[in-house]
Amino acid sequence: MGAPHRRSRTPGSTGAWIAVCHFCLGGDRLVGFARAISDGAANAYISTVAVLPEYQKRGIGRKLIQRLLEGRDHLQFVLHANDSAYPFYLHLDMGFEPFDNILVRPRKF
Repeated sequence: MGAPHRRSRTPGSTGAWIAVCHFCLGGDRLVGFARAISDGAANAYISTVAVLPEYQKRGIGRKLIQRLLEGRDHLQFVLHANDSAYPFYLHLDMGFEPFDNILVRPRKF
């Protein structure tokens, strides 16, 4: 399995919003993916972390998140996890803490 790869994109004319994506390949197959969106100044949101079930428990998700966080200590990261993934993120020991005052507007479809 290859090392995680990185793709970055800064859309818009101001360059204010930055999307950073990392992915992991197993041969010619995408087996893991992580994405963060940031204003580049103060805040970032980890919007997606996914690893194929047969590749889980190999450290791929952990490595993908590490890559998202690398060199970005000046940003506050927010990560919303579903109930089944929540324990995984608590045990990463990467500084994520439970937070009480998060509001969510769910999708309507």
